[in-house]
Amino acid sequence: MLRLVGLASSSTSSSTSPSSTSSSSSWPQRAEAVRALKNDIIGNKGRKAAYVRLGAVQALVGTLLAALEELRKRKKEEEEQAKKNGGDGNEDEDEGENLSVVSAAVQAAAAIGSFAYGTADGAAAVAAAGGGAALFSALAAAKAASSSSNSSSSSVSLQIAVAASRALGLVFESPLASARCAVAPLEAVEALVWL
Repeated sequence: MLRLVGLASSSTSSSTSPSSTSSSSSWPQRAEAVRALKNDIIGNKGRKAAYVRLGAVQALVGTLLAALEELRKRKKEEEEQAKKNGGDGNEDEDEGENLSVVSAAVQAAAAIGSFAYGTADGAAAVAAAGGGAALFSALAAAKAASSSSNSSSSSVSLQIAVAASRALGLVFESPLASARCAVAPLEAVEALVWL
């Protein structure tokens, strides 16, 4: 259990800034750890409570934000490379590298929603860790990324948007979490309309 939380939180252990993540080679391990943690808690209130005590919700929020930042950074680099190459970027190469980052974001969003659903401690932890704001940020980032002409970017955007919107549905089913996460930034509201 501690190993899963440690791997999931590796993006936030050295700094509070999502952009200070460790090397991209750790994304596959993080994605797998978040997926395992999510699968471990779904439908199990006792395990949710144990993970809450270990700080898993904060780790998941940090992983989601770090993944969004990594995807934003990679998209910017791809656009700069395309400008240098006269509009011909290496989307095929980048697509494979992005899969583990996307998986980490999608799995983290799903796990945040699961923590908010069914237990007061989990809902309180999601609200306290800024889980609602992180999910709204994921929606806004997905909408922004969907403007790309690259069809794989649009697919990635849709995956993240669907995961974040499902998780927000679970958050808003919990009275405690929804009361503390009710304010959405304008970009997130526009993203919901976009969906």
